[in-house]
Amino acid sequence: MKQFLCLLWVFFALFSGAATIFDEPVKLQIRSDLKGLGNIKANVVTTASEIIVSIDKSSSSKRTAEVINFWGEKVALAAIPAMAENFQIPKQEIGFYTINLYDNGKQIGTTRFSVVPPLRPRPKKRSPFGMAVHYSHTTYPTGLIPVMHAAGVSETRDDLFWSGIEKEKGVLSLNNAPIKFFKAGADNFNTIGVFCYGNKFYDKFSAPHSPEGIAAWRKYVDFAVRSFPQCTEWEIWNEFNCGYLLRGAVAPSPENYFKLVKNTADVIRKANPNARVLGCTTSMLPWQWLEKFFQLGGLKYLDVVTVHPY
Repeated sequence: MKQFLCLLWVFFALFSGAATIFDEPVKLQIRSDLKGLGNIKANVVTTASEIIVSIDKSSSSKRTAEVINFWGEKVALAAIPAMAENFQIPKQEIGFYTINLYDNGKQIGTTRFSVVPPLRPRPKKRSPFGMAVHYSHTTYPTGLIPVMHAAGVSETRDDLFWSGIEKEKGVLSLNNAPIKFFKAGADNFNTIGVFCYGNKFYDKFSAPHSPEGIAAWRKYVDFAVRSFPQCTEWEIWNEFNCGYLLRGAVAPSPENYFKLVKNTADVIRKANPNARVLGCTTSMLPWQWLEKFFQLGGLKYLDVVTVHPY
């Protein structure tokens, strides 16, 4: 339970900015001691750090700041000198906090922050907490990695795009941004890699189904598994059952997904005998679709069945 609360605290602190109930509120920013944040502004500090708060608008008058813990208790009060651009509050125990800033008794700003234990190397025992990060979309900044570590996250799931690896027909390469972003996540977390989606050179950019497309897909899978030995869990497509990125060229039937799984699982296991094969990855819980896939013999090829119940 404590680990779960810590996870929530960290992400509340990351995404909770100054409130908007004030006229032109003063923005407060905690100086984080996490390394590798890049441009990410995370209101997260470890217990080893002093808690220093920056103010974006100084004032000629004295101000005060109160610190409220997760339970609504006032745990600290700071007097802020005139013209100060930052102030310090006493160190706090692990938890989630709110700072309220006052000027002559009027609340003019607020923000939230988390205090977490000192960061340690990724634990051998896997955490129950994971995230679908989509680093490979290059829209999630890798500066989130230390924040995720602080939250206790050790598991991630990310797409390893076929179109990112085979950008030139017949040429497989890791030298492009989506794949480099995928690697950043895989190097820092236990990552489930998702084999997806089509490639413009084969089968109308849909799931591979022609002999040429299937052969090229198998080469991509083999290349990817061998390129990322740190990834020992691989998932086959994403939400095939609802036609996700099948582009109308392939029906989202359990029969067609069975063929894809059958043409993928053996390649994964040969490239990395320690890898686990994940599949189904359904949108919602389509019981009849799943039952048909099982009747076809799909479970013979999977180690784990995954679903997205939403």
